[in-house]
Amino acid sequence: MSYASTDPDKIVADFSAFCRETFGAVHEPLTTHLPGDGLKWLDDGAWQHVSENSAVIALETSLPAVSHIEYGATAALGSKTESTDRPYYLHIHRLAGLQPGKAVHYRVVAVDAGGKRLESAVKTITPTKIAGAIYLPNDKQPQPPFRLDQADKIYVLTKDVMAAGTAINVVAPGITVDLNGHTVTYNDGESDNDGNTQKDFGFLATQGTQGVRCGYATRGSTRLLNGVVRQGKAGGGYGHVPVLFRGAEIAGVTIDYYGSQVSGIDGEVKQTHHNILIDRGSELSNRHQGVQAIGTNGDVHHNLVQRARQRAVNGASNVKIYRNELYVDSCTTNSFGIMFYKSRKCEATDNRIFGRGYLMIGVGTVSEGVGEIKVSRNLIHVQSHKPDDRWAEYGEQSGAYGVRVTWGGENIEYADNVIVSKGRDGGMVRGVWFCPTPKITNVSFKRNLIKVLAENDDTSKWGAIVISGENTSDAKPGLFEENTIWSNFCHVRLGEEYGTGVNARFVNNTFIRVGNEDRYATVICGYGNFNNEGSVFLDTKLEGGASFDRVKWEGTGRNDFKVGKVQGGQDVIEQTYSPNTSAEMK
Repeated sequence: MSYASTDPDKIVADFSAFCRETFGAVHEPLTTHLPGDGLKWLDDGAWQHVSENSAVIALETSLPAVSHIEYGATAALGSKTESTDRPYYLHIHRLAGLQPGKAVHYRVVAVDAGGKRLESAVKTITPTKIAGAIYLPNDKQPQPPFRLDQADKIYVLTKDVMAAGTAINVVAPGITVDLNGHTVTYNDGESDNDGNTQKDFGFLATQGTQGVRCGYATRGSTRLLNGVVRQGKAGGGYGHVPVLFRGAEIAGVTIDYYGSQVSGIDGEVKQTHHNILIDRGSELSNRHQGVQAIGTNGDVHHNLVQRARQRAVNGASNVKIYRNELYVDSCTTNSFGIMFYKSRKCEATDNRIFGRGYLMIGVGTVSEGVGEIKVSRNLIHVQSHKPDDRWAEYGEQSGAYGVRVTWGGENIEYADNVIVSKGRDGGMVRGVWFCPTPKITNVSFKRNLIKVLAENDDTSKWGAIVISGENTSDAKPGLFEENTIWSNFCHVRLGEEYGTGVNARFVNNTFIRVGNEDRYATVICGYGNFNNEGSVFLDTKLEGGASFDRVKWEGTGRNDFKVGKVQGGQDVIEQTYSPNTSAEMK
């Protein structure tokens, strides 16, 4: 299929159906490993913002669930919001039509795939008038584009607004933009960008229209809260960003867009949290330039990205990315749940990352310069499928890869993650994809649970842990320690079409064979004329039929690996395996 010719609403509906049928505890038991079996509320995910006529209320559950809010003028409630389209961990709902001074009682209800119902306590909110608020539209600005130029003021939207081009320009510091539960539609017709210049708003603002955008004078102090920003029917491409922001906070906002090469949030934001992003698009003109749902330079947490076409979160330096729920429908090469590119001193923890498509990677650390990265306690579940032609670069393909380290990096640790990669109908799988080079140093994978399964015979590439880097013996080793790895066709692949498998160090790992397929190999070593040497397996536990007697040798290069134990702090090699010293697996 080619998503470039598919209706945006059908794209989202198709992907939502795929997620319902593929992800969650019903489909993958390891879903419950980190949070436990029982459905429960997670207190740190709770957040709310009450505007004058609307409130956005967020809660978080330990496992995915369908949710809604029951509410009313009394504790008897009586009304309810629409239920979510599929189960989620993050539940972000909006109440509209509220009146200042009138209390509203509410509770959040979540139901998991097994039918367990969870109800929050009944709570009360009372909207109030905001002292000194400036209301939009008003007599001086009856229609967009609105210019917000009074510093340290709260601007409150009083109705839905629609703009042919840009809707809201923020040009003074300290402003809070309270959308009050309303919808801002931008890019609904022809526009000349309202005469704003690169000096006012930056280069991107000159390339298209925006829903809400901030000038340079607002850096670090602006807030955007509680509403919807949606791209209109003009459907402009690169530059037509829903939110181009420079400020302190974006929270409680639903951002909906679809244009070619259009990202969701771009800019400088200290805290981006409790937002919903829906990318309905499929087209990219430049995958290196990238399209991301969230591309800010601050902390990113408790956001629900219902769909992204390439990158869900683009991680900047010195940030924490945590407790997000991210879904990627990869439409191009190198799509990521979280991507760290030249990023330094970052953490990605406790995120839930899901994806499918052309080339999907859960978390990737890429490029020289990236370093001091910790990726821990994340659930990553990716699925490949019958190859398609979403992107022309490598022809028809589908790849589902848990984590990837490539093209450089130092002091990178992946620890205590759950990584699941499944493939079918010719799709490719890699749980951990490590690409060693002399410029990648001190990379470790510790205590992860890694499950990589081929769901039918048509999927045979590549393996649970894949080592494929530069064709040189000088590549620095990657350390794999105390991981538990399940596979039904290949636990470790040393070398494949992307590059050589050299110098990997495996210490105290457990390899568990799943099923009894004849094609299963604990290790596959070799590809083409690459030399795949120098890897060592120490104190390995082999279960379910995994064995170093089940080895496949491929290619014509120099291929070997060593097996032994650690004794007295030293490696004791007990056997060297090579095509000349081990029998070909029957």
